Amino acid sequence: KRKKKILVIPNNYSISSFGYSYSSQSRFCGCSFYIYNILILVKYILGIFTCVLCLKNKINGYYLENIINFSGLSKKNPFLSFSLAILLFSLAGLPPLSGFFAKLYILITAVESKLYLLAVIAVLASIISAFYYLKIIKTIFFDKSVNDIYINIPTSFRLIILITLIISIFLIIFLSDFLDIIDATSLISNL
Repeated sequence: KRKKKILVIPNNYSISSFGYSYSSQSRFCGCSFYIYNILILVKYILGIFTCVLCLKNKINGYYLENIINFSGLSKKNPFLSFSLAILLFSLAGLPPLSGFFAKLYILITAVESKLYLLAVIAVLASIISAFYYLKIIKTIFFDKSVNDIYINIPTSFRLIILITLIISIFLIIFLSDFLDIIDATSLISNL
């Protein structure tokens, strides 16, 4: 039986995200789209890795890598469980979380560039990845615990997790201002 590793998530997302955004050549969002996508990617990697670094196996002290090891986490630490769930839902592209807009811009840019096959592939990849993320969330909230988890959340990690959650949830409020700032800074750098 093949073990599923949790740390594959940021890698898979980053590869697909950069692949889609690089191949779409439209000027719909200009430079702001690419910077927005990179910032969202950094947020995911930072948030998910920080959550994972808070968890160790109580017996041997190793960090948890396999998805099955996260079973029952919601009963042991609701803060980390809900943090991972929100980050994974955002990664899956659920509106109104920040990941939705990253995927939306990819699709709009691909369609405007007449890259319809790329848009279809992006939608199919998003659907497949959403099932994968939902499986992780199911494991965290509904499966019985298979091991003893040692949870240590330093203050700096808690702060990083909170910042990534705030960005994931509340970016929609400031999205147009955020993109305007990115466009303005990219125009200045082009002078």
